[in-house]
Amino acid sequence: MDAKRIIHLLAVALFGFFITSLPLLATTQEEVIVVYFYSKNCRSCRKVTPYLNTVATEHPQVRIRAYNIDDKAGQALLIAYERVYNVTKPDRNIVPKVFVRHKYLRGATAIQKQLMDEIVSGSGIPTLTVPDPAE
Repeated sequence: MDAKRIIHLLAVALFGFFITSLPLLATTQEEVIVVYFYSKNCRSCRKVTPYLNTVATEHPQVRIRAYNIDDKAGQALLIAYERVYNVTKPDRNIVPKVFVRHKYLRGATAIQKQLMDEIVSGSGIPTLTVPDPAE
């Protein structure tokens, strides 16, 4: 291979990397709200909480709003979010659960595997806000 061909291939590879990285680059300045519901007695929640703390630390544009459903106010807010997001009946009142952009994720595995994809792929889509029923 001659030098021109190698330079051309490197340029094509770098261009491809740049194009596939655009969604990630686009979200670096965009604030993303993740609404997280948990219970102190929930084993899966104990796995998710440190994960979410890591996400927030590594991605300063991500804001985690955490609510304990052991409190009446937290439970009421969860019910309100579930209505707004049309959470299916089998998924209601189950934690851990996060609401991010236009989706919800339930369970530690789903949250840990899919949350970053939702943060990155939903560029421009805000997380729905639900008024706090306690206010």
